[in-house]
Amino acid sequence: MAGSYALSDLVGTWLMESIVTGPGAPDWTRGTITVGSDGSFTGTLISFDGGSENVNGRLSLTSDGRVTCQTCGSNYLGILDAGKTVVIGSDNDADTPQTVSLSVLVKQGSSYNQSDLAGGWQMHELAGPAQKWVRGSLLVDSSGLFQGRFIDSEGNLSTPVGTLTLNGSGIVFCPLCGVAFEGVLDAGKTLFAATEGTSTLQSMSLTARVLPPYAQADLAGSWFCHAASSGSSAVWRRGLLTIDGSGALSGTLDSSDGTQVPAMGSLIMSPLGIAVHNLLPSMECVLDSDKTILVCTGPDPGGP
Repeated sequence: MAGSYALSDLVGTWLMESIVTGPGAPDWTRGTITVGSDGSFTGTLISFDGGSENVNGRLSLTSDGRVTCQTCGSNYLGILDAGKTVVIGSDNDADTPQTVSLSVLVKQGSSYNQSDLAGGWQMHELAGPAQKWVRGSLLVDSSGLFQGRFIDSEGNLSTPVGTLTLNGSGIVFCPLCGVAFEGVLDAGKTLFAATEGTSTLQSMSLTARVLPPYAQADLAGSWFCHAASSGSSAVWRRGLLTIDGSGALSGTLDSSDGTQVPAMGSLIMSPLGIAVHNLLPSMECVLDSDKTILVCTGPDPGGP
């Protein structure tokens, strides 16, 4: 989290990717909104079934980076990263109990080139409706050709190859990455969010650029966490966490089911930008090259 924020930090065009998890899944939404100096926004969103919706409303931004939305869901809360190019939010689904949404807005840059994708990346993906995550490394050359090495929550390994194409608006396409795959690259060019899927299976991925070396001290400070589970009964968990110089976590996460989950244990950073949790061995995180966004997958800390 940055030291201070102002409403002007939200002014501009933002590209959105969002999924719903729980009994109401699958359902992804994507689109573009433009935010004015007073926080008012207009835009168009498209859902996985092809439906289109024109949206408008007003965003508010607190001095500590929390984003609220006048016309979004009643439980929507977002957080603007310290680089001020990514907003991550969570909400309850208004139509289906035990169903939640996780959304990512990235600020659109003034220009993009194919070479903006070149380099090393780490991907974390949440799939649904079944409980599943996928994560791993991605190496992209200047033409967009990539090689990956992924593992899923069941222990299955894969080594995909393909091509990522970036257009001048910051939209990422990948013909071999899944049905209706689309990604959006932030103005800082250190993170792209993507959704893909059909009426029976969907996923959202966050792919962070990595630029070693990293140090344990890169994690020290205040972080606002947004997390969502998948499966038959999904929850969001969110709240302010503090990581000290040794990696020890403190703070509490509120949950959409009304419970609270205390932070526990420590995150241990490797020189490659991968952080692991000392009490949850299947949890793994990656810190982006700007060191303002930490993306994790693993077990739900408040459940099985």
